[in-house]
Amino acid sequence: MFLHQSSNLPPEQQQRLHADFVANEQTYLQMRSALLAQYPHQWVAIHDGKVIAVGNNLIQVSDAAAASEGHPFIARGVPKIR
Repeated sequence: MFLHQSSNLPPEQQQRLHADFVANEQTYLQMRSALLAQYPHQWVAIHDGKVIAVGNNLIQVSDAAAASEGHPFIARGVPKIR
């Protein structure tokens, strides 16, 4: 299993995270390589195992993700420079 990014938060903040958000974060990390190839340098929102919004504008992606009425995970994919 991948280590999730929210594991860097202090324990009291980790406890506030909704389980669905953490699950969506895990899904993002599992899909990350494919997402970077398909959506480089774009914001992506993940919910229930699928991409629900993609774009260059974080506000627009956040608004679209909020419409899911869930706890989506949003990240911007930046491929590593080799």
